[in-house]
Amino acid sequence: MSRKGKTHKSFFSSFMLVFVIIFLVILFAGIAREYLKRIELDQEVNTLVTELEDLKFQKKDFLKSIENYESGFFLEQEAREKFNLKKGGEMVAVIPASGLDLQEGDDDLTENGNSFTDAGKMKVQNALAWWEYFFGEKA
Repeated sequence: MSRKGKTHKSFFSSFMLVFVIIFLVILFAGIAREYLKRIELDQEVNTLVTELEDLKFQKKDFLKSIENYESGFFLEQEAREKFNLKKGGEMVAVIPASGLDLQEGDDDLTENGNSFTDAGKMKVQNALAWWEYFFGEKA
């Protein structure tokens, strides 16, 4: 009977050893999984904090632009550009665009063999308009 008791004890201790090892493996796997989730969540929190700081900066910039739009200077500028208004006592020079064509027919203006772009055309036309305004014939 002593042999049967020894075999039974040996089997029971082997079973307990295997059970404890499996339990510890499962326990450490769960701890490792939770640790990795925590690292991932910390990274996500850091990303969100950075995004929050960026959004706060954008909000501050947006509120500053609203203040600029509500300023008298902006309103005055918009009234001048969109509604052709002027301040009281201000003199406005109006230069008619008709009669200032440099060349008829050809879309590309040339001067000394150089071609002008549209912006160049406008600069030349603008300069000629001012020249005519200040130094042209007075009626």
